[in-house]
Amino acid sequence: MVKNGGFSEDDAVLIAKVKKGDTQAFEELMLKYEDGVYNVVAGIVGSYHDASDVVQEAFFKAYVNIRKLKGEKKFAAWVYTIAVNCAKNRYKQQKREEKRDGGSEDSNAGSVRDDSMQVEGVAENNETTEFVAQSIGKLSPEHRAVLILRHMQGMGYDEIAKVMKCSLGTVKSRIARARESLAVVIRDKIN
Repeated sequence: MVKNGGFSEDDAVLIAKVKKGDTQAFEELMLKYEDGVYNVVAGIVGSYHDASDVVQEAFFKAYVNIRKLKGEKKFAAWVYTIAVNCAKNRYKQQKREEKRDGGSEDSNAGSVRDDSMQVEGVAENNETTEFVAQSIGKLSPEHRAVLILRHMQGMGYDEIAKVMKCSLGTVKSRIARARESLAVVIRDKIN
């Protein structure tokens, strides 16, 4: 869900202003989308610190490349695509560093969310939320991303396909597989 943030101008007007050099217009776009982007990124990379860094990187890339944004493409889908790609890259980097440093594969899974991270619409420090977050943390980056985009951000399958740069069938398949994998992880944790 994208919050309004109190702005009356639509994205197309703001983007036109940004392309003319109006940095305030980009700040408005960033404020409008940063919470949703953060939630998606946090679900993929895990830690508050890394998620904040990745969100900054994603918005920086969006700002630098905004002239490449075509009029028919929605800003939201475009910035989510950038953020998901940055998050997946950070996740891969974390895994390479863990391997190099001799860390176990599960070392990040237990710390998927630190205490300061929040899941939109759910009270902080809720045990169920933490349990689900840790379970989602054990999924692959692609499965994390589709579940978060679908269930936390409320995106439709078409939007997810644009963000993930894949076909509608692939999105449906990934969501189904992600749900199956999540069910297995949860079942294993309960037993």
